[in-house]
Amino acid sequence: IASQFETRQGPRRPLWRRHMWDILVTIVLGVVVVAVLTLVTGSILPADSPTNSPTTLLNNPSIYPTSSPTSNPTLFQVYLGDKYYNLQTRKITYFDVSFSGIPSEIGLLTKLTELQIIVVGDRKTPTPTGILPSEIGNLIKLTTLEIISSFAGSIPCELFNLSLLKELVLSSYSSLTGQIPSEIGHLTQLERLALNSKGLDGGLNGTIPDEIGHLTLLQNVDLSSNLLTGSIPNAIFNLYLIEDLNLAHNSLIGEIPKEIGDLTKLSNLQIESNFFNGTIPSEIFLLRGLDRLLRLGGNLLTGNIPSDIGNLTLLRDIDFSANLFTGSIPSEIGSLPQLKKLRLESNNFRGTVPYEICESRRKLFIFPSFHLYISTQVLLLCFTICSHA
Repeated sequence: IASQFETRQGPRRPLWRRHMWDILVTIVLGVVVVAVLTLVTGSILPADSPTNSPTTLLNNPSIYPTSSPTSNPTLFQVYLGDKYYNLQTRKITYFDVSFSGIPSEIGLLTKLTELQIIVVGDRKTPTPTGILPSEIGNLIKLTTLEIISSFAGSIPCELFNLSLLKELVLSSYSSLTGQIPSEIGHLTQLERLALNSKGLDGGLNGTIPDEIGHLTLLQNVDLSSNLLTGSIPNAIFNLYLIEDLNLAHNSLIGEIPKEIGDLTKLSNLQIESNFFNGTIPSEIFLLRGLDRLLRLGGNLLTGNIPSDIGNLTLLRDIDFSANLFTGSIPSEIGSLPQLKKLRLESNNFRGTVPYEICESRRKLFIFPSFHLYISTQVLLLCFTICSHA
């Protein structure tokens, strides 16, 4: 009977053949879903981003979606400080007394051209706020990067891929460590460079790389408050546009190069608290554009202060304190019309205080901002001379 039934109905089809149509439909739907997900994630993330799925984004506490991925994926936001920023943000300026750190998701804000984070909290006992994330290197449109807070650690090498930067300011109240890498020479558009560690411990170490000489557009250089060693590289004196040079509070050695006279646009020179020796090069006194600070204090400088200092008629602040200067104090200092502060204490000067300086000291009654520091004994002598003038 069974044989007769099979003959009438034919042999039964295999199970996979009976469900072949369902399998094909499932495969097609799967391909469509994958294509849609790829399109969605590609519109909200850079191609090389490790965070490449809507699920990851939604589960990440540093990223906040304002809508579902399917409705408008461009509205995802990154949480920084106490605010949310969408992925189209071009400028962030954060100014506050506290800061919790920079999340790695900052690298998603690829439209940014300016990023400024300035924290004015407790500088004496700062609370570290993490490290600088390497993802900052993804922000290739940045022209301004200024971070002043309590971050710690070294400068990520990815940062030196930001070839459009014009301003780079990294100032830590905690401990900025490591060296200034030679890759800094890649940032050829820089006009302002400031790398500081203002904490009690640590600071950038090693020498100032010669590659800094490639940054020919630099106008302001501030590498103060670090642990830099070695001498000032000659490459710095090829930066003819420099107006402000601050290398104070390091461990730099050697003589002050005479090539410093090539920086004819210099208006501010601060190299105090190092280990420079030798005499002051006469070329400094040809920099008639110096109109703010000339600070050479706290070094091992010797010799006399030349009378040529009278050429710097625009100077407002002179600090030659805590050196090994000898000879007499030049009277020309007292003829500098804009001078508001003069420090000459802790040296080996001989003779009396020039009358012209005493006359300037008498301006104290008219210009309270004028300060004279020589030594207790010399200051008393100054008052004695002035009282008999």
